[in-house]
Amino acid sequence: MKIIPYIIGSGKASQAILESLHVLSLAQSAISIAPHVQVKRGAPLKSYLKAGDGIPVLFIANPHALHADAILEGEAAGFQLIISEKPSAVTKEQIEKLRQVKVPVAVCHVYRQTWGIQTLKEMIEKGDFGDLISLEGRYWQSSAAHSMLS
Repeated sequence: MKIIPYIIGSGKASQAILESLHVLSLAQSAISIAPHVQVKRGAPLKSYLKAGDGIPVLFIANPHALHADAILEGEAAGFQLIISEKPSAVTKEQIEKLRQVKVPVAVCHVYRQTWGIQTLKEMIEKGDFGDLISLEGRYWQSSAAHSMLS
């Protein structure tokens, strides 16, 4: 079996996905991984998907609020499998749209240890934000932002 990975996103999450694919190819000799196709954010997915000798898999590692639209567009473009980092939706409207998706979609739950979350955790523990009663919001981590903290 050959997997053709198409990746939306170019930050740390997409690098983790590429590393995981490499490990998969080493651990499972029956699976080969084609060179990945880097998908530019906002570019029509249909323009990237080409007929080939493998299973096209769309990996989504862009800002959270863009995941649902990418899943919907990936299905419309003809991807046979879609893998997204979490969350797959950030609004009730997105959830309702995703209920109609027929192609298999997997959601990764492995990025709680990224630098952004860990930095916020440390700052909260040190009291940098004062006394917190509740913290709720949407978090868009750009890997490029890490360089701004250095």
